[in-house]
Amino acid sequence: MFHSTMSSLLCTFLIFLGLTSAVFAFQCYECNSVAEPKCLEELDVWTPPLVNCAAETCFKIFAEVGDVTTVIKGCWIPGADPTGTCKTRDSAGCYLCESDKCNSATDLKAFVLLGLVAACLLYLL
Repeated sequence: MFHSTMSSLLCTFLIFLGLTSAVFAFQCYECNSVAEPKCLEELDVWTPPLVNCAAETCFKIFAEVGDVTTVIKGCWIPGADPTGTCKTRDSAGCYLCESDKCNSATDLKAFVLLGLVAACLLYLL
């Protein structure tokens, strides 16, 4: 009896932890093609690292000078007004987005949470 109660509590805690991280951890991809040339690659070739953000906005900036292209991705500055700061010009662009991991790649968080639930159910049965 004690074992099944502890197992149930542990599974409930793990599911709760998965749900709260899904709600509170806003993440963006972060890279700079000057420091990491792979930042220019397509996502199926290389995926940039994720960082937790204070603001719920990601950015992607690109600039072309001659035959050199530079890309920078990351978290937007908390409290900064994006309308006056992020502008697109002839050879440069700045894109903002307001969903988790929106400045590249797909979100696997739902699959991780589903895996936690399945593991708990298998353990309890």
